[in-house]
Amino acid sequence: GLKETVQALKSGLIETLLISEDLDWVKVNYRCQKCNEETENVLDRKLIENQICSKCQQKLSVLKQEDLVEKILELAEQMSTKIETISSETAEGEQFKGIGGIGGMLRYKSQYVLS
Repeated sequence: GLKETVQALKSGLIETLLISEDLDWVKVNYRCQKCNEETENVLDRKLIENQICSKCQQKLSVLKQEDLVEKILELAEQMSTKIETISSETAEGEQFKGIGGIGGMLRYKSQYVLS
């Protein structure tokens, strides 16, 4: 998953990062126009607009957005991790995208990541 992969990447455990070429994730900070509740979501860029507050069901305003895929790739480069982009034009690539679209091959086995 995303969280586990980024955690392993930050720890230097990933030798090769596998990432689907179709991922277009952004980390978005929102504020509710009615109740001023602030939230942070990771979602596909196409879904940024028209998000609704979970408390009062009003439209959320975008405060800040950050390209998450770009940030992950920069982190991989800093950690000297090889990057393999997986095409979704094959059945296997589509299946990889369907299970999250991100993962990695570890440098060595780690109970911390695998548990």
